[in-house]
Amino acid sequence: MAFFALALISILLLLLTNSQNPLLITMALVMLSAAMVCPVNILCPHAFEAAPNEKGKLMAMLTLVKFGTVSFLVQITSFFYKGSFLAIGLTVSATIVASLMLYAIRYEKAYCIASNNEAKV
Repeated sequence: MAFFALALISILLLLLTNSQNPLLITMALVMLSAAMVCPVNILCPHAFEAAPNEKGKLMAMLTLVKFGTVSFLVQITSFFYKGSFLAIGLTVSATIVASLMLYAIRYEKAYCIASNNEAKV
């Protein structure tokens, strides 16, 4: 979570300063890539262990959602792209904020369910 927040802050700083420095843009996107390594490459395959007989279906659905989302965001970003980092930075920032909000909602629901189950015991 901290890497996502750090990547978001760095991308937002680049947007606010209207920076066109390729090194800074690359460093901000490398931080985002480093933040995505653990959830995507390590935790995602472990999540498929929850339904051992449905791994193929779950992977197909995840791939469909991932490719659909990426193609939609690339289309929107390319429509607004004017040769600067603004459209790309806004799209990446909005995606990070949306994913953090979804994570917070999911975590809150899981925490409330666990708290309710402990209270009943």
